[in-house]
Amino acid sequence: MDEQKLVKLLKEHFPSKADHEALRSEVVNLHREMKEGFEEVKESIKE
Repeated sequence: MDEQKLVKLLKEHFPSKADHEALRSEVVNLHREMKEGFEEVKESIKE
């Protein structure tokens, strides 16, 4: 699921502007954590 679809889905459930800002930063943080976790997994596979 890409970020656009996720944001669109979230907007339908959380229509207020404040909710959008909070959710956007939440999505961005989750995305970053997933990327970092993925990098760690790749590193551990190499070892």
